[in-house]
Amino acid sequence: MIRGDDTLIFNFHQAAFDIDAMEVFLCNLAEAYTASKLSVEENNSIVQNVDCKFIHVFEKSNLIACIFRCLVSVTKRQMAMNVASTFWFECLKQYDFDRPLQLPFDRRCIIKIHRTQLNTSTYFDVGETLAQAFLNYATTNHVLPIHLVLACYFAFLFKMTNGECDLCIRMNTSDHCRAKLWSLTGNFINPIPLRCQIDPYYSFNQLVEYISQIVSQTLEYSYFPLEHILAQHQITATPAFLSNCFTFRSTSIEDNLSKVTLDDATIVNMSNTIEIDGYDAVNTLDFSISVRHNPTSGKLSFSIHAALDLFDEITVNKIAQRFHFMLDQIFFKWDQCRQPIYEFSVMLPAEVSLIESLIDTHISTPPVRCLHYEFVQQMSEHSQKLSVELDEQSLTYGELCHHIQYFALYLINSYAVKPGDIVCQCVERSVSMVIGIVSIHMVGAAYCGLSPHSPQQRLHTLVKETESRFVLVHSMTQNLFNDDVTTLDMDTIINASNIVHDVDLDQLSKVAVMTENIAYVIFTSGSTGIPKAGKLRHRNLIECIHTLIHTGIFSKNDVIIQIAHCSFDAHFLDIVGAIVIGGTLVMLHPKGNMDLAYLARILKEKQISYFLIVPSLINSLLNFLKENNDISVIKSLRSVCSGGEAITTQLVSLLRSYVHENCLIWNLYGPSEITICCTYHMVDVTYEKSNIPIGRSLPKYQCLVVNEMLQPVIVGQEGELFVGGVGVFAGYLGRDDLTAKVVIEIGDEVFYRTGDLVRLDSRGFLHYIGRKDHQVKLRGQRIELGEIEQCILQSSSKITACVVTKYDNEHLVAYIQSSDVDEKPLRAYCCSQLPPHMIPSKFIVLKQLPLNSNGKVDRKRLPSPDFASSIASTVIDFKKPRNAIEECVHSLWCEVLQHAGAQISIEENFFNIGGHSLLLIQLYHRYKSEFGFDTHAFPIAPFLQYGTIAEHAKLIETLKNNMQSTLLQTPQINQGNDYLREISRYYIS
Repeated sequence: MIRGDDTLIFNFHQAAFDIDAMEVFLCNLAEAYTASKLSVEENNSIVQNVDCKFIHVFEKSNLIACIFRCLVSVTKRQMAMNVASTFWFECLKQYDFDRPLQLPFDRRCIIKIHRTQLNTSTYFDVGETLAQAFLNYATTNHVLPIHLVLACYFAFLFKMTNGECDLCIRMNTSDHCRAKLWSLTGNFINPIPLRCQIDPYYSFNQLVEYISQIVSQTLEYSYFPLEHILAQHQITATPAFLSNCFTFRSTSIEDNLSKVTLDDATIVNMSNTIEIDGYDAVNTLDFSISVRHNPTSGKLSFSIHAALDLFDEITVNKIAQRFHFMLDQIFFKWDQCRQPIYEFSVMLPAEVSLIESLIDTHISTPPVRCLHYEFVQQMSEHSQKLSVELDEQSLTYGELCHHIQYFALYLINSYAVKPGDIVCQCVERSVSMVIGIVSIHMVGAAYCGLSPHSPQQRLHTLVKETESRFVLVHSMTQNLFNDDVTTLDMDTIINASNIVHDVDLDQLSKVAVMTENIAYVIFTSGSTGIPKAGKLRHRNLIECIHTLIHTGIFSKNDVIIQIAHCSFDAHFLDIVGAIVIGGTLVMLHPKGNMDLAYLARILKEKQISYFLIVPSLINSLLNFLKENNDISVIKSLRSVCSGGEAITTQLVSLLRSYVHENCLIWNLYGPSEITICCTYHMVDVTYEKSNIPIGRSLPKYQCLVVNEMLQPVIVGQEGELFVGGVGVFAGYLGRDDLTAKVVIEIGDEVFYRTGDLVRLDSRGFLHYIGRKDHQVKLRGQRIELGEIEQCILQSSSKITACVVTKYDNEHLVAYIQSSDVDEKPLRAYCCSQLPPHMIPSKFIVLKQLPLNSNGKVDRKRLPSPDFASSIASTVIDFKKPRNAIEECVHSLWCEVLQHAGAQISIEENFFNIGGHSLLLIQLYHRYKSEFGFDTHAFPIAPFLQYGTIAEHAKLIETLKNNMQSTLLQTPQINQGNDYLREISRYYIS
């Protein structure tokens, strides 16, 4: 006899027992115990249908496989297997079996064999009120509970996967529901795929109707074995959906357990899991949810299980909270059932405040005036303060204002420049650059900076796009344009400047310029192959400057160095920002930002307190300081701003060791279309151990992180960044169609659609993820890969397709589909059409670009570039160094490219074997050290233009033998004042 204090344990292997067999087993146990026998006639009748040839298999193999296959063989004709096969083939047609659900993983891509198989679980009961509301909906709408739960779950997955519409999960079905198998004890669970193709515009009521239909159809054919389902499709690996399981049980098994007694002993169901360090063990699923519905009590509960290899425990708990929160919305707010499911929210109340902090950023700032008005105000307050320096040259605010006013009058009187015009300026770094920018503003026109290092054809294209009637140039750039373009030599006019009379000032004061006028136009890369020009207003920049002052990023007491290239909008902030706040601007001579020795000297001598710089240049500068053992160069810096590309914690740690302990290090982010920057973050490596965020919204800017349906995403989820507020640009010049695609009204606010993917962390900081399209940033320059692809396609009729990618954050690689194309003329063509930073480092020719199942280029299957093999391939046509200089240059190339002992042909291009502009800077300084040249006598520009060992050696030899080829010109400003020392271009004789 069994007494109440006895323990009798039944432990079943999963292959021989499923949860639905519990009730059968309990009934059999009670009958056998009380009657001392068990009725087996019905079981025997079923077993007799099993073919004897399977008995041996049954003894040696898995029970589920054996019994299921036996029953299939007996009842195959009745089950219409052909119909089921057709159903499953159509159901899963064109589904991507390799794509996992994009759940909020904390870790990704852990190989199965390396997993711990530990999992964490969370459980919640929806409570009596919500359970009753659930039941009322099901009853009113004549919906089965399983269908209603699945509709809720798919709506939840739609939100948690950030709007994924084609969802497929594993659903465990049991053949215990079949009369023939009801009395058998065993494992008859058959996992099947449940695919749901959601329309985001479905209301919840429509979704329930759709789910009811597909679940009914799916269950009708659930007898079809999973292995047969998958065999119909080309699957090379375990389908991802098998790792995400849904189970629904509508049973009163707890009640049945309480009713089963053996004498005075009660049967208790024990846990079927093992715990290790407090976590459940033996779990091979990524994510699963079990729903228990008790039709007797109406109780509804949910259990969520997740692999600890992929999820943190807190993440799983938050997932459960979100699901519960969404259920409350559905069943307690009846109007929610009529709204599109894309409007459903799984955002917890605590997260709302984080999102509001990115939007509610209003502060009080001074009144907004035009840029040149602000400059004149600073001049009137301290006319003798130093405004701009370049090497030994300098101008006070009063002197600078004089030259600006004189040149502005010349533009009005000689060229009839009027408000609304666009004036292009193509000059090297110089004081002339500063005078030209502010003079253009003073006459009400918009400034457009052109890079002197762009190919002539590109320069002509940009001038044509702006409809500028002439281009401002100086002695170093006057030969860049042909006769089709009218140019004005600024230095000639500036050097002849005379006294500006009151009547002249009166003429300037009558120029009507408003804060809504366009202040500058900046070109960004365009996917059609034609650059697009963004228009920025006076108020955009002034408001941006006010926010930077408010945050302490820069101030009127700063000495600001201008480092950025004129194709980078930061150059405009450096120049105009410095003089409109009353700071001191320090200019570098042409190519001075690439001359690390010169840059370091200026930083130290001029006691620079602020600079905005790309991380790659910071890294090169710090490496230079390390090599020269000079730790005092940047001790004067008060504020260091990194922008243009991601900065690493390692680089910040290195930078921190060179700057003063009170120096502030900022990470700034922002596309040109929102005026310089829109987010900021003061970096503290104590907290940022792996990834440095781009931070929070600047004051008076608003940041929204939204999905494809323009709905806010939850914390930790990726979304596209939309930026609103004072910095949003006025649109693209002459391209209203493009403007309409990126300037979006949300509510009553105007936002710019950045195309950047970001996520919001639990501290309220934004993290940059990458581009939504194929636009990239390389060393601070924004590049539309489509523009490069268009250029390559136009270069030769033999090229039938092309794709350009960014490789290892350092190189652009072009993949070309062609049977016959020569790389040298292709590279030459690109050099003639594109600026240097857009020319691919590597061209890889393929007979056929790899395609995915949809016929699109499969970027994942593109071969990785092997720059080392490029060097090895040159051995075939290897041309060895012919003299001592070429030998030395060859050796330095091997050091810089880290290819010790390699044989590099003297006719191989530096950029074709892994070189890029920053490595060229290192190479340049190796040349200076090796050959002992002064910076001014040995500029870097020619080495960018001529890229082989032979050409570099010839440059060095020419410079050594012909020092007089360095032509120095010193234009004068006014009465003999030194103005600027320029360095002419070098040519190979």
